[in-house]
Amino acid sequence: MNKITKVIGLITILIVSTSLISCQKKASDEGSKKVAKVVVALSGSPKPYNYVNEKGELDGYEVAILKEIDKRLPEIELDFQKTDFAGLFAGLDSNRYQVVSNNMTKKPEREEKYLFNDNYYVKNHTVIAVRENETKIKTIDDLQGKKVPGSSSGNATTLFLEKYNETHKANPIKIIYTEAGYAPVLQDVQNGRYDAYVVTETYVDTAKKELGLKLKTLPIKNEQEVQQSKGYFMFRKDQVELKKKFDIVLTSLIKEGKLKELSIKYFGKDYSR
Repeated sequence: MNKITKVIGLITILIVSTSLISCQKKASDEGSKKVAKVVVALSGSPKPYNYVNEKGELDGYEVAILKEIDKRLPEIELDFQKTDFAGLFAGLDSNRYQVVSNNMTKKPEREEKYLFNDNYYVKNHTVIAVRENETKIKTIDDLQGKKVPGSSSGNATTLFLEKYNETHKANPIKIIYTEAGYAPVLQDVQNGRYDAYVVTETYVDTAKKELGLKLKTLPIKNEQEVQQSKGYFMFRKDQVELKKKFDIVLTSLIKEGKLKELSIKYFGKDYSR
């Protein structure tokens, strides 16, 4: 082996060694970057917003959106935590969770305590669900004296019904409190246990499709007084930067048509806009 060959060999070894050191340093640098864990709370119901599928995994429209957000924000890792509805708020208040995903609507009292996305991810209507052969009920006023289910956890529609009764004490709506899910409650409307149900239209669509229920929906003229029709992710007040990141990704998902695609997949209709 001549001197030139030796020199070339040494140079080659040096280049390879430098390259390996550089790669190792880059890998070390990348590994040292901290990925922030973000705890997202949801109740695991109602379907199809978020639910536990037949494999025992969390699934649904909101979960699919969150997974897209997780994929596009490499600096964070979403950790899903299932809890009851009341626990969503308690968890945010105690700093156990950073985000709540449960078709949350904006209300003044909520906006005082929490942050909401600039972009909503679902928009639909609040309606009165009744049996297909029902002819006497057409408006909220027609519910006076009728049996209507409500949630003891105080959701928006129940609060509206309670407020309505305060000004109609002579003939109030008979609110029957229950913790049953939307599907069994709608089943009870068809079976006659309840006369009607003030509920979000997407829940009726899903129950009709999955259970074959014979129900119809009636529009509510002042539906915005019952509850807001847009759903948002809800954050702790100190999660300003995280909220901004979610909004950036949601804007992309809207522009790309991905949100519409996911809505049609889970709802059968485009409720994204």
